[in-house]
Amino acid sequence: MIKNILIISIGLLYDLIVLPLFFIALLISPFWPKIKQYIQARFSFNSKPLKLCDTIFFCSSIGELDQIVPLIELMKTNGYRPCILLHSQNGYKYAKQLGFENISYSPPDFFIVYLFLFLKTKPKHSIINRNEVWPGFVYASSLFSHIYLCNFIDRRYPRITKYLLLLLFYPINRIYTSNSLKHFNFSKFKYIGDTKIDRVYQRLKREKIEIESLLSKHVKSRKNLLVIGNAYLKDVNLLIETLKMYFNDLNQWHFIVIPYRPEQTTELNNALEMNNLDFVGIQIIPAFGNLLHYYAIADMAWVGGGFDSGIHNVFEAFGAGKQIVSGPNLNMQPMAIELKGKNILKLISDHEDFKNCLLNFKKEENPKGNYYSHLSNKIFTNIVDYESAYSS
Repeated sequence: MIKNILIISIGLLYDLIVLPLFFIALLISPFWPKIKQYIQARFSFNSKPLKLCDTIFFCSSIGELDQIVPLIELMKTNGYRPCILLHSQNGYKYAKQLGFENISYSPPDFFIVYLFLFLKTKPKHSIINRNEVWPGFVYASSLFSHIYLCNFIDRRYPRITKYLLLLLFYPINRIYTSNSLKHFNFSKFKYIGDTKIDRVYQRLKREKIEIESLLSKHVKSRKNLLVIGNAYLKDVNLLIETLKMYFNDLNQWHFIVIPYRPEQTTELNNALEMNNLDFVGIQIIPAFGNLLHYYAIADMAWVGGGFDSGIHNVFEAFGAGKQIVSGPNLNMQPMAIELKGKNILKLISDHEDFKNCLLNFKKEENPKGNYYSHLSNKIFTNIVDYESAYSS
């Protein structure tokens, strides 16, 4: 009883702070497209899907939703009735594309809004993915359901931020982290791992026909294939520099470059033409959305970004069972750091490092990558065990 009074008090105080900010956002939305899009999404909320479910999944956008698809499907298979609340328009469109039926935009994050909503729908479980912890949703749903936070990334926070997060986590029953705990010492935390890897395995299995079709189009004629995914100009320049210096040593390799953004395609093609390397086995393919397919047919994967702001997603390359190389900036990405420690990810800083990686490559040493699977099963088992032990 005392806990509920405390939660209601904090929730109402939160609303008093946020309400003026929301009205300001309404006033400036006609002049700020991103805020206008945010407001439109909030007023597109539909309560009907919530009435048909017993488990709410809260995801922000495409990445957060895609990461937790295996857990959503697993709970559905085991008799739960999930509904997905999404914060962004892109996330909502992606949910429809995946065929999920009970989906809706999330309403404005007011405690009082969610309180009246849950008084009618009475959800039994609330599951938040990643670090998308919104106070109104958390405090209101805690009055009706157990709350689980999945794939939380434990980072170093300033002390005041850490205290605020501990207050925010107060109503959450269990927090399953995607990296080993170093900064928080909190009994609710449990290290599980990142379910992105489950999603990669799931896609590799479901999209096998597309991958085999792609492989038939890229016959390698006894050459090894390196795929550079999410490539930046610095990545391609290092490739060009290495080939210019060691072309005869590396003529058993073929290279496919997939740019980070569509607008980079012309820039990367120009880099090849300026260096007269268009005759070499390099293809620049703007295969956005199908990067996993290209990693699957590769012999080695180069994950871009390591010479810029930081390495991109390593899960697809690792899940496809490839030896990975990248530039030195891992940007504190937990999975990348872990793979480096296992010598699955090799860092390159110059053309000499890169040349040695290619010359020393052995196909039989490719990592399998399957010892990270079934993380969604671990989260699901923990949820079921907790419900059994603490259900009132």
